Amino acid sequence: MSATLSLLTAPAVAQSFEHFGDFTYYPKIDPMTDENRSYIISDGIEDADASLFFGCQDGRLKIYYDPSDYIGITDDSYTVVYRFDKQNMSAPVEWGVSTTGDAVFLPAGRITGFVRAAKAAKTIILRVFDYNGTAITRSFGLRGLTTALNKLPCARGM
Repeated sequence: MSATLSLLTAPAVAQSFEHFGDFTYYPKIDPMTDENRSYIISDGIEDADASLFFGCQDGRLKIYYDPSDYIGITDDSYTVVYRFDKQNMSAPVEWGVSTTGDAVFLPAGRITGFVRAAKAAKTIILRVFDYNGTAITRSFGLRGLTTALNKLPCARGM
């Protein structure tokens, strides 16, 4: 797991985990606030250190892509494109970068559409362009996403 994932979930207490297809579900409850910070992760197909993360934070679903390579912190956001199965590639979108420069976050206004498309797909290919403009591309399996998302209170009904 990346440093970014650790930062997002550090105050939470781990209980256990479950597997749903390509996803692993980690239930987490913040011991100070009782906030549900559970999350699911799909590890990269070619690079198991890469991750596609869906998690609850502040009662909302957050989605981020950690390619397991340094992206950069010189900008507030970096360009990402993605492709579900054999569909056309998405238009370039600016995703916010983590404070450590190792992951990018999908803009909140795009989460519902992204989830809808992801639930109908078997795989996704994500590409982020780092601080040098170099493409970092990783593939992720999406089997079990619907079941795994139903475990997240912030994603129910999506």
